[in-house]
Amino acid sequence: MANTTKMLSHMLWWKRFNGSSFSLFSRYPPTDFVPSPGTIREMAIVGGRGAFRMAKGFALLRATSSNATTGNASLEFNVTLYHY
Repeated sequence: MANTTKMLSHMLWWKRFNGSSFSLFSRYPPTDFVPSPGTIREMAIVGGRGAFRMAKGFALLRATSSNATTGNASLEFNVTLYHY
């Protein structure tokens, strides 16, 4: 089965990071689009803008709840980000 590509950007509005963003990237099978609760997925941080220019790192995503019928999920992100 082919993998699907996921791209996600997150913008911050907090103090010195106001207007800065970082981008996450990952590939995984489309059957895992809505992971079951407790399943952990990893995404790479591939860059950013503003304070996060040239950022590197990773994010661990954990589904706290999900519904495969509707495709809805509540995700918890644990982000480790290095920026210069």
